[in-house]
Amino acid sequence: MADDDQFGSGVAEVFAAIASQQKAEPAQPAPAQSGRARKTPLPREGTTPPNDPQPAVQPVARTGRYPGKKNGPLKQKVTARIPSELRNAYVNWSFEERCSVSELIERGLTEFYQRHRATVENEK
Repeated sequence: MADDDQFGSGVAEVFAAIASQQKAEPAQPAPAQSGRARKTPLPREGTTPPNDPQPAVQPVARTGRYPGKKNGPLKQKVTARIPSELRNAYVNWSFEERCSVSELIERGLTEFYQRHRATVENEK
């Protein structure tokens, strides 16, 4: 037990020292930085230095509908099961046509209806 007097009261003394430090200096959290954050931003291509009298015009991202698109007739969502090869062909075709797959399907259904059903209804 003589060793206890030499080292003090042990854990209680350590906790007391920590508590007195917390009371004296309130802990302030370090500012959070994401892994991608940089201290100095890199200059963008095509920009002018800050001391240049004419600042570069930054392109603005487009928002909203594609040009020429208007509000059309009310549409409904339809779920259909089709062969995956046909679906893949339509996805590739829509990429080439620069339109949505649903627009291609709508075109195909409209054309089919006009060729087959419209003539049957006119005969009645």
